[in-house]
Amino acid sequence: MKRLLTFLFLLTGFVLPSNKTMAQSTAFINAPDSICAGSFATLNGLVWSGGFTTSYMDWSVSPALAASDYQFLYTEAAINSSVTDKWLGRKPLAAYPNVTAMTIKLLKVGTYTFTVKIYNSSGSYITASRTIKVKDCTITSCAGTISTMAGFKEDFGIFNAGAPPRKNAVIEALYAANPSQTYKFASNTSNLADNDYIEYYHTQGKPEWVKAYDRTGNGDGVNTFGGMLVINSAIEKKAFYQRTITGLCPGSVYNFSAYFMNVNGMQVFDDICARATDAPKGYHYAGVTFILTNPTTGAELQRFNTNDVSMNLKIPEWIQYGGSFTIPPNLTSVKLTIVNNNFGGCGNDIAIDDISFTYCSPDLYAYVDGLKDEKRTKDQICGGAPLSLTAYLEPITYFQNPVYQWQMSTDGGVTYTDMVDGPMNTGSVSGAKTAILNFTAGALKGDPDVSKLYYFRVNITEKDNVSLGNCAAPSRPVEITILPQPVITVTGNEICNGQQAHLEVTGGYTSYTWLVTPPVTGTTLDVSPTVTTTYTVVGEKIYGDNKVCHDSRSTEIVVYQKPVVNVKLLTPPSICLGEEAKLEIQPENSVYGITWNYNGAVIPGATGTSITHTPTTVTDLTATPPVKNIYVVTVTNGACVLSDQAEVVVNSVPKPNAGPDIKLCNTSTFTLAGNQPPPDQTGVWSFKNGDDQGATLTNPTAYNATVSNLGVGKSVTLVWTVTNKNLSKCAASDEVVLINMPVPVSAATVDITQCGTNKTFAISGTAPLPWETGSWSGPAGVTFDDPTAPGTNAKLTGAATTQDITVTWTLSNGKCANGISKVNLHLRPAPKVTATASPVCQTATQFKINFSALSGTVTKYALKPGIGNPLPAYTGETGTWPATGSVINATLPANTAPGTYDFILTIQNDDNLGCTYDAPFKLRVDAQPDATISGPSDICLGTSISLSVATSNSGYTKSWTIDGVAQTGSTQTITHTPTPAGTHNYGVTVTNLTCVDSKTKAVEVRAIPVADPGTVAPQCNVSDFTMNAPALPADQEGVWTINPPANGAVITNPTDPKTTVTGLQAGTSVVLTWTVNNKYNTTCKASSNITLKNTESLTTSKAGSDIIQCGNNKFQLNANTPKPTETGTWSGTGVSFSNPNAPDAIATLTTSTPQTVTVTWTISNGVCANSTSSIKLILNAAPTVTVAAVPPVCNADGSFNLVLSNPTGNITQYSIKAVAPNALPGFTDIVN
Repeated sequence: MKRLLTFLFLLTGFVLPSNKTMAQSTAFINAPDSICAGSFATLNGLVWSGGFTTSYMDWSVSPALAASDYQFLYTEAAINSSVTDKWLGRKPLAAYPNVTAMTIKLLKVGTYTFTVKIYNSSGSYITASRTIKVKDCTITSCAGTISTMAGFKEDFGIFNAGAPPRKNAVIEALYAANPSQTYKFASNTSNLADNDYIEYYHTQGKPEWVKAYDRTGNGDGVNTFGGMLVINSAIEKKAFYQRTITGLCPGSVYNFSAYFMNVNGMQVFDDICARATDAPKGYHYAGVTFILTNPTTGAELQRFNTNDVSMNLKIPEWIQYGGSFTIPPNLTSVKLTIVNNNFGGCGNDIAIDDISFTYCSPDLYAYVDGLKDEKRTKDQICGGAPLSLTAYLEPITYFQNPVYQWQMSTDGGVTYTDMVDGPMNTGSVSGAKTAILNFTAGALKGDPDVSKLYYFRVNITEKDNVSLGNCAAPSRPVEITILPQPVITVTGNEICNGQQAHLEVTGGYTSYTWLVTPPVTGTTLDVSPTVTTTYTVVGEKIYGDNKVCHDSRSTEIVVYQKPVVNVKLLTPPSICLGEEAKLEIQPENSVYGITWNYNGAVIPGATGTSITHTPTTVTDLTATPPVKNIYVVTVTNGACVLSDQAEVVVNSVPKPNAGPDIKLCNTSTFTLAGNQPPPDQTGVWSFKNGDDQGATLTNPTAYNATVSNLGVGKSVTLVWTVTNKNLSKCAASDEVVLINMPVPVSAATVDITQCGTNKTFAISGTAPLPWETGSWSGPAGVTFDDPTAPGTNAKLTGAATTQDITVTWTLSNGKCANGISKVNLHLRPAPKVTATASPVCQTATQFKINFSALSGTVTKYALKPGIGNPLPAYTGETGTWPATGSVINATLPANTAPGTYDFILTIQNDDNLGCTYDAPFKLRVDAQPDATISGPSDICLGTSISLSVATSNSGYTKSWTIDGVAQTGSTQTITHTPTPAGTHNYGVTVTNLTCVDSKTKAVEVRAIPVADPGTVAPQCNVSDFTMNAPALPADQEGVWTINPPANGAVITNPTDPKTTVTGLQAGTSVVLTWTVNNKYNTTCKASSNITLKNTESLTTSKAGSDIIQCGNNKFQLNANTPKPTETGTWSGTGVSFSNPNAPDAIATLTTSTPQTVTVTWTISNGVCANSTSSIKLILNAAPTVTVAAVPPVCNADGSFNLVLSNPTGNITQYSIKAVAPNALPGFTDIVN
C-alpha cells in the first residue's frame, strides 16, 4: 500500500493589550436646569458607570463668575490643605465614594455651564458638563405696609409636641372633588409614598429626609411647634394647594408667595437618587408653579415657576418664591393654585410653609402744611387754629386716576370716619376729596381743660374702584393735638383783704403773657387784691409752617366779706325729752362753711343752714347752776368767722312703775301699789284694753287704788299712766298683773327600785301652773339635780348597797296651802355570776356556757358579743334564767371562723335599772380540718402516686390508711406505688383538737397496653397495604399515625388495627406508629413502629452484546447499572468475575482455549421478580501475519511499501502506526 504523507506547519500570531488602556467609564452631573437668581443650586459630580475610582474632582464654570456673583454655601473638603480654591481638588466623602457635591448661591442672571473633571490616583480623568439657567424671579417690593386689604396667609397652625400629623382642609377638599388632581393624606405618616402628603411640624416624612422645623416660628419650640405641608411629589403634575381670594381691587398690585424647602439631604442626593434611572436619569429636583386663574371662567391670568428648588447641603433652609400680579379690570377675585412642576420619582420631595397673597400697597403719607422734607406728621395747635394737611404718594404712578378721601379719628386711630367739605364747629373744612385738606379758624375745636387728640389720614383709590367700597389705600396717619386753654394754678385764691395770691400757668404753649398793668410775661404772677379780681393769661403757640395761634384762660382771686348770721327756732321752744329740735339760719349762708354745736359739743354732719337734733338734757332752772339746752351756729367765709345761738326747753318724760304682779289665794280684792308721781306729773289706773274680767276699779287716780270681784283662777292687767303737767304729751305707762289663785294639786311618779351603783333615780311630778312653783325634798342621803324641775334626778348619797328613801314633790303658789305627793326609792345589790365556755369545733351549732358563783336574784339573761374580739356574725340571744343546773346552751352561728372570741353573759333582775351584771368569758372555736385528699384518681401500673391533704392541715394530726391498712407517721403527703392493677382505696383522718375530718379516695390503677403493629410484607410497585395489628381488648383503643414524610401514604381508618394504607409512592417507604392507650386513662399507653415499603419496578436487565476476543480470555463486561435500591449479579459456568455485582466486571474464562461461554446479568431487589439477560463470550485464536523488511527509501519519495505474507486466523482489518522509540515524524496512522 502506498500513502502520501504531508506535514503542514501553521504559524499562529497574537497581540498583548497595552497597560495604558482603561475600561470605558462615564461621568455625570446632577444639577438643576434653572433656578432663580439669589437662590442656590446644589450639584454633584459622580462616576455614573465603569470601574473608575475617584481620587478628587475639579469644578469649573463658564462664563466665569466674579466673586460678587456667587457664594459657596457648601463644598466637600479639599484633597489636602494646600488646595485653597474651593472649585478644585474636592475629595469625595467616605460614605459616598465617587461623588462630590456643592451648594452654591448664584446672584447674577445668566446661563452657566458647570464642568467637573473626575481624577483617579494615576492622573487619568473623565469629565461631564451641565448648563444651569439663572433667571430673574424678583418679587415686586412694596413701598407701603398696608395690611387691611383682602388677601390671606396660611401658616398651617400650631402642633403640640408629639402630636400626630393631621390632614389639611384645603387639600382634603381638592381630593374629595377630584382625587387624581391632588395629593392624598399618607396612610403611613412616617414613610410617605409617592402622591402622599401630611401637615406636620417637621419635615422628616421619610427616614432619609432631613428633619427641619417650620419657617413661621410659631410655638415655643419646646412644647409647641408651627406646622407646614410635607409632600412626596407625584410623578404627575398635581396641585399642592388651591385657594380663591375675593374682595380684590382691579388695577391693584398683589404679591403671591410661599416658602419652600427641598427636604432631601446628602444621603438622598449623593446616594439613593444620585444614579436613579427613571427618566430623566439622576436626581429629580423639586419645583412648583403658581397659577392664577379667573375663578368664574377658569381662564389663566398669570403663572410663575419657581424653577428647580435645591436643598442646602450645609443646613436645611427655607426659600421664598413667588411673584407680583396686577388685578385686571372688572375682576375682584382670583384663584391661586400651586402645582408640582417637576418630575416625580427619585427626589422632588418638598415642604411648604407661609403661603400668602397680600396687597402690595404704595407708601402714602400726609404732612402738616406740606412739610414733606421734615416729615411733619405730628403737631400741636390752639383750639380753633387754621390748619392744612397734604397727601403724598410713592410711587406717584401707582394710581392712574386717583380718588382722595380724607378721614378723621378721635379714638386714638381705632376707627376713622370719612370727612366732607362744609361747616365744622365755628369754621369749615374743604379739600376732603383732594390731596390737600384745609381747616379754617374755628373748625378744630378742643377741650378748654384737657388736650384733645385727632388723627387724620387720606384714602386713595382708583376712580373705577370707588364703587367697590374696599379698595382705598390709607395713608400713614397725621397726629394733631388740640391744646387746652392755658392751665392756671393758684396758691391763696381765697383771701381776706391784704393777703397775697401766687399764680402759675402751664399747657404746652410756646410763651405766656399776663394781662395786668403793666403786662407780665412768663409762667408766674404774684398779686394782692383788695376785692375779688379776675386775672387773665394769654398763651402763644407756633405750629405748622411758622403759623401762630393764641388762647387764654382767666382765674379769680376771691376776697371774702363777713356773713350775716341769725338763728331761728323752727320747733316749739318747749318739747319733751327725746323729741327733735329744728333750727335754721339765713339761706344765703349756704355758700359758707357752717358748724353747729349743742351744749358746747360739735354736732357731727351738721354743716347746712338748718339742723334737726334731739337734745339729751332736761331743762332745770332751779338747779345750781341752772340746766339749759343751748344751740350755737358758726359760719365761716374764708378768713371770716361769725356765730349765733338759741335755747330749747326740754321737759321730763314720766317713768311710771305699777309695782310687782299681785297673787292671792282664793281672794277677789286687791290693793294696787303704783309709784307716786313727782309734783310736775299726775297718774291714773285703767284696765288694759278695757278687759276687766268682771273686776271693779275704785279711786283710779290714786297710786294705791283698789280692785275687787276678781274670780278664782282669773287674772287681770292694770295700766298705770303718768303725764307731765307742763306738757301733756310728755306721758308714759306701766302694767301690773293681778291673779286670784286656786289651791295647788300635786302628783308624783310610782315607787322605783334600782340595783348596784345606780343611785340616780329619774323622778317626775305634776308641772306647776303659771303662778305656782314646785320643789323636790327628801331626808338626808338624797340630793336633786334640779329640785324645782318637775322631771329631774334624785341621787342617793349613802354608801349602803341596800337603801329605802322617800322623796316629796311640793307645789306652792305662795298664798294657798301646798300640794304634796311622795315617791319611794329602793336601792338593792346587783346580782353576780362567773361564766366560762367549753371549746367547740367550728362545725358545731351550739356551745355550752358554764356558770358558777351566782349571787343575788336573777330572773333572765342576755348573751351578746364581748369587747376585744367579738364573734362578727353573732347578734346575741336572751332567755329566762334556768331554775336548776349550771349550764346554758348558746347558738354558734354557721360558718364561724376559728379563733377565740369574747362574749358577755348579762344577768338581770327584771328590768330594774342597774339590776344587771355582765360576766365576760371567752369561747375557743377550733378550725375544722379538711381531709379532702388531692392527687390523681387514675394512674398507670408501675406509677408512683403522691396523695396529700391541704396545707391548712399542716399543724394537725394525720392518720393514713392504704386499702384499710393503717400507715405510720403523720404526714401531709403519702407516696405509694400500688400493685396490682385494679382499684386501691386510700384514707386519711385529720384531727385538730375538738375537730375531726375523715376522707377516702379511690385510685384506679390501669395496666400498660401492648402495642403490636403486626407484620406487613414489602410490595413491588403496589401502593396499597393492609395492616395486620391484633385486635385490642375492650378497655383499650389504638390509632395509626404517619411519621413524615408520608410519601403519598394515607391511612384509611386510623383507629382500625386492620386499616388499609393507600397511595404510597413507588420507590419509597413510610413509617407508621401504632399507639395503644387505655380508654379510661390515656396516659397509660404504648406505641411501636412498622415500615411499609413499596419498591419501584425492577430495572430491566441488559447484559450487553456478545463479545468476541482473540487470544485473550479476560472479557470486559458492560451491563446496565441497577438502581441504588437494586442489586446486580453476574453468573455463568466456566467463568469467574472480578466483582460479581459490578456491571463492568472483568469476566475471566477458566481456560484460554477457544470457546464460547454464556454469562447472565441478574437485577433483583428482594421484593420484585428478578430481571435477567445473557450474552456470549467467544474466545478465538489470535490472527498472525509476516511483514517483510522495508527497503530504504529517499526522504523525497512521499511513500514506502509494506510486503505481508503467511496470514492466520480471521483477519478483517489492519492498521499501520508509527511507534516509539523511533517514530516517523509527520506520519499519519493508517487504519483499513
